[in-house]
Amino acid sequence: MNNTCYPSRNSIGLRHRGFLAAVRTWLKERKAAPLLSSQLGMHQIATATSQYTDSDIAVVVPVRNERKFLGSFLAHYRKLGVARFIVIDDQSCDGTVEYLTAQNDVDLWRSTVRYADAQRSILWREWIFNHYGQNRWYLNLDVDEYLVYQDCYQRPITDVATHLSIQQHFRMAAPMIDLYPGEHSCANLSDDVPPWEIANQFDATGYVIGQASSGWSIKGGLRGRKFGLSNQLIKYPLTYWDSESSLSRGIHKPKPFKRNFGPIYGVLLHFKFFSDLKQKVDTAIHDCQYFSNAAEYQLIAKVLAETPELQLHDVQYSAGYEGPGQLIGLGFMRELWMIIAAFMGFASTFQFLLDGI
Repeated sequence: MNNTCYPSRNSIGLRHRGFLAAVRTWLKERKAAPLLSSQLGMHQIATATSQYTDSDIAVVVPVRNERKFLGSFLAHYRKLGVARFIVIDDQSCDGTVEYLTAQNDVDLWRSTVRYADAQRSILWREWIFNHYGQNRWYLNLDVDEYLVYQDCYQRPITDVATHLSIQQHFRMAAPMIDLYPGEHSCANLSDDVPPWEIANQFDATGYVIGQASSGWSIKGGLRGRKFGLSNQLIKYPLTYWDSESSLSRGIHKPKPFKRNFGPIYGVLLHFKFFSDLKQKVDTAIHDCQYFSNAAEYQLIAKVLAETPELQLHDVQYSAGYEGPGQLIGLGFMRELWMIIAAFMGFASTFQFLLDGI
């Protein structure tokens, strides 16, 4: 895999994939055995009363003690036109369940299986997708992820799905970009306040992008710079779920892999780094629910122990978040509607020529 610097306005388009690359993708996918669903004990504890139609898009998200995110999370996606939130609660005890039960657009589920035993939520998510119906679009998210795209507060997410369908794309690729407080690293997340108003800094440079056999690969940013982590940052939050779809290779590598090479039209603003970081890291390690014995959290805990007054902001890398247009200008994602307008203009011209024959 050949990596290039990211962000870059030249690196986020739909690259040409050669025949050998396509063959490698096919071979890797054949080796990925399907994940069998276990007895999840899924049961619904709250049912939404708002309308939900076949054309609506639902958010699917697991939660555990995330009460402080819920107000801003729900508000953000409601602004994007989301009509239903399908939430899987993993034994929350901080008021999360009570808050969600009071919302008229939330279906709340629980499972007898914990996060780790559900393959880190994969089995839950697949069960929900299939239960609510195939051949439709979903937003597949974590509660600390806020999707943005061009004109996202003027153009609903259903428009994005429609235009992706026109282009024969079944997923929207979007990297997770960590946002963090500036000089006031002790900032606290406040309910109902957009988290980017508190954690408003992000690394504007210092990433690499490439194409693996299973899709886009983006690494780097704050996690690499401060914690030495090489996490995969690419996700596919907006996805069309059908009989071919599977998360058996994980959230970052949904199958079929051939759908994972579309243009990067969105960014997931990701919020992990607040004043309670040490507490959250300690809890994650203690819970034993995360990948490889919470290896990522173990590394973060080590850095925090060695540098109690850790400063995330760095003038060489950090920039203040200004909105989706800024991310387009920096090259993190592409303009969506301009591409669509050009495509529709070409289609109209082509149809006009056909009509004249």
